[in-house]
Amino acid sequence: PDHIPTLEQFLAQISGQTPILIEIKSEKNWPVARLCAATAQALQDYTGPHAIMSFDPRAPAWFAKHSPHTPRGLVITEEDSKSIIGHLRRHLWVRQAQAQFLAYDIRDLPSRFAAKMRQRGLKIATWTVRTPTQFVTAQTHADAPIFEGEALNAPFPIGEGAAPSSPLPFRGGAAPNSPRPFRGGAGGGVSQI
Repeated sequence: PDHIPTLEQFLAQISGQTPILIEIKSEKNWPVARLCAATAQALQDYTGPHAIMSFDPRAPAWFAKHSPHTPRGLVITEEDSKSIIGHLRRHLWVRQAQAQFLAYDIRDLPSRFAAKMRQRGLKIATWTVRTPTQFVTAQTHADAPIFEGEALNAPFPIGEGAAPSSPLPFRGGAAPNSPRPFRGGAGGGVSQI
């Protein structure tokens, strides 16, 4: 019977063949520390390239403290928060998260905030790239696009000169020599390069 694999089963199936991004989903009152600890436990012996990310700054902050060797990112959207309060909140969350990269909503690029973070050395991935126009935006304003759905099979010009020049950090070996875009499932919590 079909079933959703556990993280351990998924990692065994991937077996280091491709770098993966694991998105930790949470809600305000969820036990984020327990989710992070379980994820870190599953990753403990995994040697393939991997990183975690979350909209919740508590998740990458937990990894910074308890599993600092695990690369960590903060997922950001400016949707409904383009005000000065939203801008200040993003600064606070980036500081709280101790993120090593940002996964930024493609609909918000170009963004002064993302550009400033990139100038400070944070790598920027961007989600969700679905069209050739968005791919061009990702090439210009980010280090790695994250695809899903139909875009996974689209003939975007990925290759010499088209891929971003700076790969994101991954644990378990270097990121691929020629950076690849992230490719994820529709709305799934796991994306892969």
